[in-house]
Amino acid sequence: MTTSQTKRCEHCNVLYTYHPSTYGFKPEYNDSRYCQDCDKVIGEALATVPVKFKKKFVPTSDYTREEIISAQEKRCEKLPIHRIMMPLFDLTEPTNQQHNFCEMMKDPISGQRIYYSVTWWSKKPDEVEVCKEIWWDIINDCAAKYQYTPLKN
Repeated sequence: MTTSQTKRCEHCNVLYTYHPSTYGFKPEYNDSRYCQDCDKVIGEALATVPVKFKKKFVPTSDYTREEIISAQEKRCEKLPIHRIMMPLFDLTEPTNQQHNFCEMMKDPISGQRIYYSVTWWSKKPDEVEVCKEIWWDIINDCAAKYQYTPLKN
């Protein structure tokens, strides 16, 4: 099933059909802000501009597994639903499951709320990997100098 919305292009103001859910159907040019013609022109213009930064999870010691899990439990305690993440299974040892938690928490350095993840295997519960999501400089292959992202008004 796919859904669609009638939208007005932010550039040329023509009415067009946007498909936010594209299960089994993926139009070549499908943008929530621009019609197919404008989206195509924008895509062609940006094709020559290399992507310079990306989001990446890197190991950190900012928080512990217990602090991340506790923060998620506190945030979800009044919610009638919980996010379910399918665990990975070790194909050589089927009872060995990978546990994952992801929570948005305050970064002690920047003060911004960013995503932290914690991962461990059930057979090795003491081998815990805690990571945080940062901006990564693709060109210099390092953490970006500025991690701040301005909030939208």
